[in-house]
Amino acid sequence: EQLQARFFNHLHHLPTSDLPDTLKGISLQTSHHPLQQHFLTASLESLFSEVSVWNQGPFGAQPGRTTKIDSTLKLASKCRLGLAVTDMCYLGSHQVVSSGEVGLQVQKEANYVDVFLQAPSLDLNLGPFVIHTLRQSANLWSELLAGKERHDFIQLTQMMLVNETGSILHVGQLGTDQCLKLSARSSAMFTWRSQLARSLLRITTSPPSLSNNKVKWSEA
Repeated sequence: EQLQARFFNHLHHLPTSDLPDTLKGISLQTSHHPLQQHFLTASLESLFSEVSVWNQGPFGAQPGRTTKIDSTLKLASKCRLGLAVTDMCYLGSHQVVSSGEVGLQVQKEANYVDVFLQAPSLDLNLGPFVIHTLRQSANLWSELLAGKERHDFIQLTQMMLVNETGSILHVGQLGTDQCLKLSARSSAMFTWRSQLARSLLRITTSPPSLSNNKVKWSEA
């Protein structure tokens, strides 16, 4: 008993995106994240709708005489609203909008339209994660709808990894198994692996592997 609409950002254009001047001479890696990223879910729960139409005419109409009959249209709907946004720092889902049972009733009779809205409770939660995701997603969609051959780079995540050295680096969140390979003079969008671990990075120049327990990581 739930109707959902899911929205995605499409990043297939990233290889042809122009990085800002601050990253001149740095390439962009796109292998660390999917090219389709879910960022918004709108939902309707416990949806109930009713449509009624009936005619109203004068009583005692005489045979052979034309009488005007008015129609009345009534539309009633009830549901619970939900809106969830993905934050681009931990890839967690934040419930932005949640409500109790919202009722909407529209009634049309003759030249009159009556609208009734009932919303006993409506919770709205906004924060930096939500604002960042919605703003950057809107910028990305605007770039794609402009129809240009090349696009300005839109950073969806809140963090970027940039390797300005001539060596390959392996980077990950301290206390997790996260390990991202960052080529020489390259950059990549980055999100933390876990909210439970500390938000600290560790770096190594040695290729980590399951059989190599002697990898020397940097101190976070």
